[in-house]
Amino acid sequence: MNAMNDIMVITPAHLVCHEHSCAVEGDKYTMVRCRRCGEWFCPDHMDLDGEGVTMIRLLSDPKRKTYYQGMCLACATRQHG
Repeated sequence: MNAMNDIMVITPAHLVCHEHSCAVEGDKYTMVRCRRCGEWFCPDHMDLDGEGVTMIRLLSDPKRKTYYQGMCLACATRQHG
């Protein structure tokens, strides 16, 4: 395995928003993974106005794993001050 080209992302079938006051549940198609902290969040707790959300498709995976990636509000606040 070439570490530069192969990325392993384990996507649970059932996800709960990582924001402590939120109980929204979903899957990899309705939740967004933060590119900075790696946790999963519902769209309400993502910085959709900043860098937005990108669909990630892992071509090296035979099942063509796909998920959405963005930046959570907490990480965006820390990055932008």
